[in-house]
Amino acid sequence: MDSKIAIWVRRPMGRFLRQRGLASGFFLGACNGVLPCGLVYAACAAAAATGQPLAGAAYMLIFGAGTIPMMLGIGLLGMKLQPALRFRLQRLIPVCLVMVGVLLILRGLAFGTDGNATADGQVSCPLCIKR
Repeated sequence: MDSKIAIWVRRPMGRFLRQRGLASGFFLGACNGVLPCGLVYAACAAAAATGQPLAGAAYMLIFGAGTIPMMLGIGLLGMKLQPALRFRLQRLIPVCLVMVGVLLILRGLAFGTDGNATADGQVSCPLCIKR
């Protein structure tokens, strides 16, 4: 049985999904901003780390503006792909996620650091200031 909150959200969303106008597109795009996303959470953390409300807001504005070309490109490209190719690409998504996960784990373990590891296994950063 659906909760009252789910019904309250589902009905207007369904109306906007059926409409093809500018207002419905704007509303659905704005709703995209409240979806959980690791990159957005990282940007929010960086914005909060600025310590200043205006600087944090500017950071988030620039981050949001930076996502527009990619989101627009993916949306337009997705409409041009034939359904059979889209289905094949969807099957590659788990494989790509596993590959990215393995690369992040290897990076975290400091493999492939181009010789930046010291004798005791510590990884040095050429950009870090030594104190």
